[in-house]
Amino acid sequence: MDKNFRARHLAFDIWEFSESENLLSREQGWQILKTIKEKSMQLPSVSFVFLDFRKIRYATAACLIEILNVMDFHDKYIILKIDSTNHDLKDCLILALNKKKLAIPSFDEKGNFSVLGELTKAEEETLKIIIKKGEITSKEISNLLGIGINAASNRLRELHNMKWVAREEKILDLKGGRQFVYKCMPCMS
Repeated sequence: MDKNFRARHLAFDIWEFSESENLLSREQGWQILKTIKEKSMQLPSVSFVFLDFRKIRYATAACLIEILNVMDFHDKYIILKIDSTNHDLKDCLILALNKKKLAIPSFDEKGNFSVLGELTKAEEETLKIIIKKGEITSKEISNLLGIGINAASNRLRELHNMKWVAREEKILDLKGGRQFVYKCMPCMS
């Protein structure tokens, strides 16, 4: 795990912001989002925000959609913590994520990783490779999967836009050649 990881993340217990185990209204979701936004301003760019839903028993999709607007934080990577036995909440989170056309990493109380929302088969296949290798370029994905460099670049760019992977630009030569290296989030490796 990245040695600076602890300094670049915040964990939010959603129950503490709501003071209830039920999240019922859009307004309640907006207030939680506002609090998260204010508190995460202290983080440096390219930071991780953990949203802990383990004490929440029930939530409406409208409330969750508001909270999930946290995904619009351009330089923050969002990760959910959920109770694996709370199927109602998990289903509502998936519904809210699908309405926003998002997929997000999550961990349960035992540390098991899962995807909430939907990734395409191509995105899942690419993500598994990145998790296994730690970092990769479009050319490497193209060679590994036997697909065109444009298709590989599109997959990686989409995973980056959804904040599944970090992207770093590397200069290749003095003439200005460059390439992007895509890296797995430290908490997923």
